[in-house]
Amino acid sequence: MKKHLVGGSFGSRDGYLDPYGVLQGYIKKGKKLGIEYLYEEVTGIDVKRKKIEGVTTDKGTQIRCGIVVNAAGPYASVVGKMAGIDLPVDPVRKMAYVFDPKIKFDYDLPLVIDTDGLLYFRHEAGKTILTGKSIHDEQPGYNFEWDRDYFMDVVWPQVAERVPTFDTAKLIRGWAGLYAMNRLDGNAIIGHIGDIQGLYGAVGFSGHGLQQSPAIGKCVSELIQFGKYQTIDLSCFSFDRFKTGKLVFEEEMV
Repeated sequence: MKKHLVGGSFGSRDGYLDPYGVLQGYIKKGKKLGIEYLYEEVTGIDVKRKKIEGVTTDKGTQIRCGIVVNAAGPYASVVGKMAGIDLPVDPVRKMAYVFDPKIKFDYDLPLVIDTDGLLYFRHEAGKTILTGKSIHDEQPGYNFEWDRDYFMDVVWPQVAERVPTFDTAKLIRGWAGLYAMNRLDGNAIIGHIGDIQGLYGAVGFSGHGLQQSPAIGKCVSELIQFGKYQTIDLSCFSFDRFKTGKLVFEEEMV
């Protein structure tokens, strides 16, 4: 693994999450707190005189409300248009693969990120390896097809270069999902959206939403309840920054 490497860092307290498990945990806790979940798709947002009046679902259900939070991930721009708001959030495909190396490690491999090639890999169940690599010129769209050839021609050669024992392996499966990419500065859009009273957003996380979601949920709830942030001031991530030009860029983002 020494080829072309200058250095690295190790976080002994770092880890990774199971997105589905986190989601189910929040749902379970929410139900215990008395939250009612409605498994219907919002197809329209009722706005009158620049004020939220309610939403309509695909089953014809009309819900009267004064507050709507757009947390629709890669569908954020679709939901935004329902209220007449254009959000700079595009759905971009990301693919992941699981392969079985011939030579197994006798220890758990942590999440390893090659920032030079935007490649990552870690152990999955049964000592298999989960890996993936971003496609720089991937076009926005709702594409859920995973590409076997991309693994064979691009991902596998690169991961085998980093870990030579991965040179002999069997691809087990792959899948594709969507990132909600903020095409202007790659960071989240949080708080009031536009000039519509009662419309809030927590979108455009560009791949970091799951990591940041507990804090974002708390902060947005504070903004709605108290009219201002209390735990962390997230004003720099407001929708208004696209008008003022105060974009939030990071020197390094993985």
